[in-house]
Amino acid sequence: MTSIAHPVLRGQPATRTVSRRAIPGTATGASWLLLALVTVLNMIGLVMVMSASSVVSVRESGEPFSYFQRQLMWTGVGLVALVATLSVSLDLWRRHVRVWLGVSIAMLVAVLIPGVGITVNGASRWLGAGPFQLQPSELTKFALLLFVADLLARRGDHIDDWRWGLLPVLVYLGVVSALIMLQPNLGTTLIIVVMVLAMLFAAGVPLLPLTLTAAMFSTVAAAFEGVLLGWPAIAVSQQSTNREHWDTGTAEYDFRAVAAFVAKLVPIVADPAFPRQMLLNVNAPGEVPENVGGARATRLGRRIYNDELQLQSDVDGRRQYLIYGGQPGHHVEDGTDSSAIDDGCISVTPLHFNLTDSAGMSRLDTIDLGALLGGEA
Repeated sequence: MTSIAHPVLRGQPATRTVSRRAIPGTATGASWLLLALVTVLNMIGLVMVMSASSVVSVRESGEPFSYFQRQLMWTGVGLVALVATLSVSLDLWRRHVRVWLGVSIAMLVAVLIPGVGITVNGASRWLGAGPFQLQPSELTKFALLLFVADLLARRGDHIDDWRWGLLPVLVYLGVVSALIMLQPNLGTTLIIVVMVLAMLFAAGVPLLPLTLTAAMFSTVAAAFEGVLLGWPAIAVSQQSTNREHWDTGTAEYDFRAVAAFVAKLVPIVADPAFPRQMLLNVNAPGEVPENVGGARATRLGRRIYNDELQLQSDVDGRRQYLIYGGQPGHHVEDGTDSSAIDDGCISVTPLHFNLTDSAGMSRLDTIDLGALLGGEA
């Protein structure tokens, strides 16, 4: 028996018996629409390749359709893979979603290790050797899609609560996006973000927090890409007028003060004399312009997350937990972005992505590391 909890399928029977067939499951109108879209997009792609590559193909091989034939071959391979994937039981995919995602994240980390990942034109995006190379971010798209779909399906009854649906998805999306941006690869990051946001929308997540999430990821991704390309960048965050850190779907925002501030900050950052590869993280308090108490240069504060791990179910030894938490707090420290927000001030924190500990380097310089290679310990 297969349970149906998706909002799109509400109104249909709660359970449905799935008969054994070559392709398990039941075709719906949405299935046929998706198949039609995939078919049309592939046909358009083939026509575009044939039209754009014929002259180059003749020049290189003497044949007008060599590129088209290669694309047609890979389209056929993709069709076989599509049928094979459809033939796999949905239960099998769901049973191993954590494994798929874990392996994908491990591969994304491996890409960033010097000597392991393959770097081309300054971007480290591939694994492999010789003619056999693969791009882990492509596998991650599929793994994250499966993981998010499974999570949202299991929590369908609580999808209106952002702590059950939106928050845990954003945690995994943030990890994956950060690893891909370190390659760097803005295009793939945006594709994954849009894919996950579309899934959240289809699952029934409230529109307001979803819209704010989309704006947040777009801003951070663009700023991150600028820094990696050697440009200074600005990322802006605005606290809600109720002074809460997490939006509950009913918050309001007043952007006037931070908008005026950033408009004057941009020419300073754009000056060629301004340090390159720096990200300015601007945080604004939830105050009307006349109540903003100024602006400060700050360092990052330390957050306190009040999360609890709650056991939701235990079926046949498979336990499901919910990470549930309320409003986060922070350590009270002078000079931090958190203290500036508490005082009603705009905070500006300079960030960089060089993780080398300068103090640690100075300490290591006093140690003869070469002497550790020989002799007895």
